[in-house]
Amino acid sequence: MVYKEDQIAKVIVSYFGKLYTMQEGDRRETVEYALAALVKEVALSIHADKAPGPDGFSASFFHSNWDNIGDGLVKEIQGFFESGIIPAKINETHIRLIPKVNSPQTVAEYRPIALCNVEVLSGLCNKAHADGSLKGIRVARSFPRINHLLFADDTMFFIRADQRSCAALSSILSRYEAASGQAINTSKSSISFSKKTPSSIIEAAKGTLNIHQEGGVGKYLGLPKHFGRKKRDLFSSIVDKIKQKASGWSNRYLSTVGKFTMLKSVLSPIPSYAMTCFQLPVSLCKWIQSALTRFFWDARNGSRKMAWISWKKLTKSKAEGGLGFRDFQCFNIAFLAKLSWRLIHYPHSLLGRTLLGKYDPENDFMQITKRSSDSHGWRGILVGKDLIAENSGWIVGDGKSINIWTDPLLSCSRREAPMGPPPEELVKYTVADLFLPNSVEWDRQKIHRILPQWEDKILSIKTSALGAPDKLAWIHSKTGDYSTKSGYWAAMQSRTEPENNIVTPTALQDILPVGERLLARHIDVDPLCKRCGAFESVNHLFLHCPFAQEVWEHTPFASGFVARRSSDLPAVWKSLCDKVCLPPLGIVNVPLAPWLLWSLWIERNNFVFSNRYTSVADTVSKAICLAREWSGAQLREIVKGRNLTAPTPANPISVTVQSDAAWRNSSNLAGLGWTLKPWLFGKPWFSVAEMVSCISDANLILLNLSRQLSLTSPF
Repeated sequence: MVYKEDQIAKVIVSYFGKLYTMQEGDRRETVEYALAALVKEVALSIHADKAPGPDGFSASFFHSNWDNIGDGLVKEIQGFFESGIIPAKINETHIRLIPKVNSPQTVAEYRPIALCNVEVLSGLCNKAHADGSLKGIRVARSFPRINHLLFADDTMFFIRADQRSCAALSSILSRYEAASGQAINTSKSSISFSKKTPSSIIEAAKGTLNIHQEGGVGKYLGLPKHFGRKKRDLFSSIVDKIKQKASGWSNRYLSTVGKFTMLKSVLSPIPSYAMTCFQLPVSLCKWIQSALTRFFWDARNGSRKMAWISWKKLTKSKAEGGLGFRDFQCFNIAFLAKLSWRLIHYPHSLLGRTLLGKYDPENDFMQITKRSSDSHGWRGILVGKDLIAENSGWIVGDGKSINIWTDPLLSCSRREAPMGPPPEELVKYTVADLFLPNSVEWDRQKIHRILPQWEDKILSIKTSALGAPDKLAWIHSKTGDYSTKSGYWAAMQSRTEPENNIVTPTALQDILPVGERLLARHIDVDPLCKRCGAFESVNHLFLHCPFAQEVWEHTPFASGFVARRSSDLPAVWKSLCDKVCLPPLGIVNVPLAPWLLWSLWIERNNFVFSNRYTSVADTVSKAICLAREWSGAQLREIVKGRNLTAPTPANPISVTVQSDAAWRNSSNLAGLGWTLKPWLFGKPWFSVAEMVSCISDANLILLNLSRQLSLTSPF
């Protein structure tokens, strides 16, 4: 065992030096066989903003300059695998050691990130799949065969349990070892078999592959490898992890604000990874919620304290009087909807071909219904699909995918479709049937005959001039793309009944521990106001107490407020927040009323528990100072968030277009304006478009007009 830093470094270098020592051998044939067409495919598949090296160049450099550097890059990579020699500068990278176990003691229990190169291995598997020597497996007739998957720094192989397939995989691994100089660590590898595999085949496969450890149980990357009937027990470790984090000694002395931050930023995201893949049982979500509730309300010494408000109310947004905590069932649905969104827009991806090929290869994904034989994972994806179906609309392209009676096509911001019942001969009519022959222009006469009450809205829809396919759009975002955040709030809205949309603070939820509420919870206290002796309720504390009435009378509102005339705080809250302060205060866009309530509550507690009296003037002044501080912080955030970078100078032989559009909902008219520089010295151009259904359509029309004009530019 070593403890000094220099000794630890020597042990690490020695261990990984032996592990990654190059093996001698002829690898030219293997490299040319496996990497001929793979290098370009891999380089262009990397996200443009990902994988930057120490020099700062990300993958976008290779994307944009491939025509110039592609051939040289391929030869450089092939040369490295053939000779085992690579220029020192190219080999520079950042290496991080990731512990594989809790409290690692040896170097072997760390995993180095950025040393693994599996391009040759993937290429060999693809070649073997093509020539039939390693076909892989499929789970259904319409399912593509897969013989390997790469995930993080792991490689998973899928083969038939027979001698021929095992021998082919063993040959591939041997060729990879010879070509890369990296040895397969069989002690850290495992092999899983289907339930009905005979024991003789199992032993033969283990011997051929020299892998004797069986897998299939436990977890992989925090998720269970196999599912049984008791789903709740499989995910119970999530709750254990939350409780472990929450009970840490450093968390016991957090203030309420500290607990709020800890809960939202650290504890609530713990189940997120599992939620992205599977639907958690309802009982587990309630178990997680209970653990977080106890963390938020209980005392520092762990003793159980009273929860003054239900978790359901705390999950409301701050604008609705909550704290924005997560409803875990809704958050789970929002994550699953992201998977469904991917299947809708990328049905030909490997994930799409796999799942759709297994569960329903004949029908469109949005038309698939739940069946009793469906797996747990697929049932969760269908739950996400239902959320998308309830909150999406169609963008008209060629019109072939949109049924005019059942699909929402009339609006960009809400689900709206023509109302039936349709005539029997028109039940299967699509939007394309409303176009002129061999065109994507509307047939006005046909629309007037079939859908006269919806004629104006349909004609305001702008179709694709190039005949692009129809696209399903998420109605809760400007771009039409789905996001987990907007999906979560859509799921929350669908689970709750419509309520009054007035902004209410915690006081209006009737949960402040005033005398009335403490008495209602059977706590033996004096329920009378310590200032005036009246029964202390929320309305009394903030409106009817003589001290509170004086505070409101001395508040410098442009129009006064008489508190004694108001019997209920929620009823007058919106008007209080709308009141404008006198100009000398410097409070413009921030309501003063919430800060007055906060000051009254602080002064009440100081008077009750510390016997400290504060004057009316000081209470009002404190509220004004807090409001100013808050207003200044919001202005600083706005300025900080602006992009102050100077615009990049335009190419001297290009045309710069500056444009803007406005849209009026009542008349469906759009005003368009743009300038082209340097052509005509930036002369402004204006136009008006009719039958425009939303501002995004107005912007598209504007871009199309300015583009057409710029193409006629003499530059």
